[in-house]
This record gives sequence, C-alpha cells and structure tokens, in this order.
Amino acid sequence: MGLRLESPGGYLDRLIRVMGALDQSALESFFWLLGSTVQRGSRLWIAGNGGSATNANHFATDLLRCQDFGLLPRASSLSSNEGVLTAIANDHGPTEMFSRQLTILAEPNDLLVTLSASGSSPNIIRALEWAKANGVVSLALTGFDGGLARGMADFAVHVPTQTGDYGIVEDTHLAICHAAVDSLLAGAPPRERVD
Repeated sequence: MGLRLESPGGYLDRLIRVMGALDQSALESFFWLLGSTVQRGSRLWIAGNGGSATNANHFATDLLRCQDFGLLPRASSLSSNEGVLTAIANDHGPTEMFSRQLTILAEPNDLLVTLSASGSSPNIIRALEWAKANGVVSLALTGFDGGLARGMADFAVHVPTQTGDYGIVEDTHLAICHAAVDSLLAGAPPRERVD
C-alpha cells in the first residue's frame, strides 16, 4: 500500500482559502494595537510552542529589524531562551514557562501576543491569565476552533481550520505577523534601508 500525497496545489489552495476567510476587522485591530504599543514605547512580548515558538521568534526578529527604518519596537520572544524555558519547566512545570517570565519582565500596558494553533496550550492560557490580572493587553493568534485563548485574550485573530491542520495555521500566523510588520513600517517616516 503506497503513501498518498496531497498535490502542492491542494495545500496552497487550502492556505489561500483560509487566508481569504480571515476577519479583516480583527486584523486591523491587531495592526492598530501593534502600532499604538510601539508608539507609546511599551514592550511587546510574544509566546508560542513548537512551530508557533519559531514563529514567535521570527516575529520578534522582524520587529527588531524595524530599527533600520527609524522605528524602535521593544519586542522579545518568550520562546527564545532554552535555558530559561527548561529551568522554569524543571522547577515550576511547563505551564509556567511564559507567565513566570512575564512576572519579572512585563509592565502594565505592555502587549502580549500568543500564537497557538489549538488556543488551548496550558502555558499560553496561564500567560493570558497573568496578563489579564496584571494590566498587560493581550492578543491571541489562534487556529482550529480557537480554544480557550480566543475568548480569554483582549483581542483575537482566529484562523478557521480543521483541528490538526497545523501547517495551515502556522503559515497563516506567520503571514499575519509579516503583514503586521508591513503595516507598522507603512506608518514609519521614509528612510533608506541599511543592510
């Protein structure tokens, strides 16, 4: 019995269909929230697990590159330091991996962005709980049915997919993050890029 593969066009067709179904007002809220956070000089904290952790790191990197265009977003990925993550997981359990970092680093009016396909990862939920209790604004990027995170966050951008469709969710989340950075740069003063 041979392995049956989906054609590349099938995956890309699904990806395009899902991206076309995104709530435009939710995206506008995300872009506005990002811009206002950067403008007031507050910090942006980003968290995700697995593939979403790499997307969190990617988003933080792209935001920090905005300095080449005259913007100074103060962005950090809570998913990036394996020493911190494994120490917290070992000493306090994986559910506390993000919230314990926020306890030390975050301040009221900062922005927490979580990326989670299921929207139900315990450490994401715990970080959103901490944010709500401590005056940190939260935005959840979710997939599948949105999970708990979709209703817990102050703002949410939901990627409507079937449960288990991780690739489509993660690709869409990264595209949303790229679009958010592009939107931020659109409001930046004109400046020649330095590489």
